[in-house]
Amino acid sequence: MQSLEGNSGGNETFFGRVGSLGALKSLTTDADATVGQRGGQAIFDVAGAATGTPTVTTKGGVGNNGQVYNDAVQLNQNTALADTASGKIILIAR
Repeated sequence: MQSLEGNSGGNETFFGRVGSLGALKSLTTDADATVGQRGGQAIFDVAGAATGTPTVTTKGGVGNNGQVYNDAVQLNQNTALADTASGKIILIAR
């Protein structure tokens, strides 16, 4: 099981499901470099998301955060986030 960390000065854009073939240990995005500056967003643009077909699937477990979004999150379509172990999905908009 692998972790995914997206660190960029710009946006992290997801056009396909993350962890759909095998849940990730964790997914973490970075924090905005400048408070109040647009950019540095996690953007989800994945069609057909629902509880049974989540956009992002992680399996964090004890002591691990499944998903941590340290920047603004933009949903361009219906989006489902799922963690099958710890249940932790943390949104920190700065």
